[in-house]
Amino acid sequence: MIRELHDRDVFRQQAISRLLDFEETYVKNMQIAIQRYCRPLKKGAIISSSEYASLFQNVEKLLTISEYYVRQLKLNSLPYIDTDRQGEGFIDAVGFIYMAKLQLMCEMYGIYCAHLDKAKTALYSLVAKVEFRKFLEEAIQTDPSIVLGIEDFICKPYQHIWQVLIHLQSIQVYTATDHHDYPFLEEVVLELHRCCNSANSYRPHTIQYSPPSSHSTMVSRSTTSSSLSTVSSGDSEMVQLRNKTIFAKHVKEIPLCVPNRHLIYAGKLNQVTTIQKTRQTWVMLFSDIILITDKQENVTVVIEDPIYIHDLVHQDYDRSNVNEFQLICRLTGISYQSIVLEAPSVEQKHTWKTLLQQRIDNLRDNDNSSLKHQSSLRSLIV
Repeated sequence: MIRELHDRDVFRQQAISRLLDFEETYVKNMQIAIQRYCRPLKKGAIISSSEYASLFQNVEKLLTISEYYVRQLKLNSLPYIDTDRQGEGFIDAVGFIYMAKLQLMCEMYGIYCAHLDKAKTALYSLVAKVEFRKFLEEAIQTDPSIVLGIEDFICKPYQHIWQVLIHLQSIQVYTATDHHDYPFLEEVVLELHRCCNSANSYRPHTIQYSPPSSHSTMVSRSTTSSSLSTVSSGDSEMVQLRNKTIFAKHVKEIPLCVPNRHLIYAGKLNQVTTIQKTRQTWVMLFSDIILITDKQENVTVVIEDPIYIHDLVHQDYDRSNVNEFQLICRLTGISYQSIVLEAPSVEQKHTWKTLLQQRIDNLRDNDNSSLKHQSSLRSLIV
């Protein structure tokens, strides 16, 4: 069967393509990590069976779920009639595909996230063992294909379930409500949102542990030897971003690689600086912050102070310019900052709105204080 791509499908298919690429990358990296960490340690020569169970839980079952989704997305991919798109595939039933193992996925990820702190505690204890540290060092040094350090590997499923939700929400934004797949997408997004909120209540905390200075290990792939007190450097994507990001002199500098922070979305937006002036920016939405940057060839320069999502107190999407939206964030006390951004299209604006609202809703359960000041903001809304 051949499928012709109509203009209205472009953004939806781009979002689906991003989901498939994301799932494929996750599967590849997790397969490598399982092969290098889980399989050798499962033999019982270095750690006990109970330590293995605490450390890795049901991670291999989680991987089989993503492997299934990748297979099904590819099997349900139809060729385009447009010869310029040969090699690509049109996927029309994403929600239906994810419905197949939705209950199992939510159950398995819920179990994993509920015991994630226990897994990290087990890791910190094991690193005190010389033999375990030696195993980690050899695993990284002998296999350059390993992208994930062992702590990144253990925390990756928690990050993954959130990112799957965000990708599916983006697809839902571009799916017409009368589309045959919309009801399935709606149900999947709703259930995954509940799953993620439940997982968030168990999200991993930083464990304060300071081993002797001689205890160095390859816990993070980004460095060859680091103590446990500096383990939480984030996954490889965050490390790469950190290495290519600098802060302008007038901007408050913050560490990018902190526990539980990961990149969710990024794109070109114009920042409205005055009524008649704008500047092109590259805006990055992380799990807890927003960075407004100037993306250059070899470096990304942060040009505005970081915006913490829990400090967002108002968002205005009903603007005279249909591509614009306004964010108001609390600075200190009763001081607020207004930022107006312009998306390339209405569709992109809806994507930013959906993803921002999802992050705000998620953080609201943990920190609701920034929402108490909305009544005093009318003078700031332009």
